[in-house]
Amino acid sequence: MTLNKKYIGLAQKSPEEAARIVGEVDRSNYFAHTIREIQRAILQMHGKHYHVNTHISDQTRESHITFHESGCDIYLVPACQEMDERAVRLILAHELGHLVRQIDRLKERSGRFTPSPDEEVYAWEFAYHLVWTKSEWHRQDKERDKHIFDQTGLKTMLSAVLRDKAPDVRRRVAEALGMPSPSGGYS
Repeated sequence: MTLNKKYIGLAQKSPEEAARIVGEVDRSNYFAHTIREIQRAILQMHGKHYHVNTHISDQTRESHITFHESGCDIYLVPACQEMDERAVRLILAHELGHLVRQIDRLKERSGRFTPSPDEEVYAWEFAYHLVWTKSEWHRQDKERDKHIFDQTGLKTMLSAVLRDKAPDVRRRVAEALGMPSPSGGYS
């Protein structure tokens, strides 16, 4: 199998570059094809099929990713069922950011992943760029207007999702994406 050059160094690319590589899949399903693109990268890099499963779990207090030998499980909190679907997309994209960032180290990963603050910032930046990339793909589709929002709206949504995160992570994500300082209202 020949390695697709776009996957080389995927984990070391900026969150924006990595999101564009896995997000620019011209298909109508919002993240299913993006997940398949990540799986394709893993197959080409590691020579094995890797399953990415998503769950809404009553037993989880915060969304997270758990790695195991044949794949990973992304657990979303039950509150996601009542959240704005764009916020849920940001949360799912954030967990996919952790997967992309760990793609070179999958053999070392097992169990629930506990990210460092740097990994958290990377994953939130990745989430922003992935959701924005996917919104751009859907901009042409008039039936999907509910998926379209401008960058200001996306940053507002991200600020709301980050409300309960560590202050340092909120501040660093805001700086990286040129968002207003998170000090007002929820520090």
